[in-house]
Amino acid sequence: MGILLRVAVFLIAASWAHAAGVRPNIVFILADDLRYDALGSAGNPVLKTPNLDRLAARGTSFTRAFAPSPICAISRASVLTGQYPRRHGVNDFGTQIADMSQTYPMLLQQGGYYVGFIGKWGLDAANKGYFKRLAASFDFWGGSME
Repeated sequence: MGILLRVAVFLIAASWAHAAGVRPNIVFILADDLRYDALGSAGNPVLKTPNLDRLAARGTSFTRAFAPSPICAISRASVLTGQYPRRHGVNDFGTQIADMSQTYPMLLQQGGYYVGFIGKWGLDAANKGYFKRLAASFDFWGGSME
């Protein structure tokens, strides 16, 4: 099952939990250029990643995920939108996500979740107006455009 389908299933399950009065905490970690086996929880005998291993043991790990593009910003846009690159239209580092209101963080926010972003955003980094609008759309912003 692909990453986009897994994210969709996860969000549907979260909405059912919300309807039942149970609101799970959601922490989504996406690492660029991380090999599939570069964590202790993935069986790597050399790398020591105890904190990530604890998170993996208590949560959900996507062990059969794939990247829809070799370019990190395009893949990140696919994860946020649940769409393939040809659908969301982000084909390079200079293109914005056209409709942020339809990304999973904003949909969760509309459902009452406190949402934040920490890390590299990497889309349209030279556009300071986009950066300000983007940062204001999250409840917490610790992001970088680079």
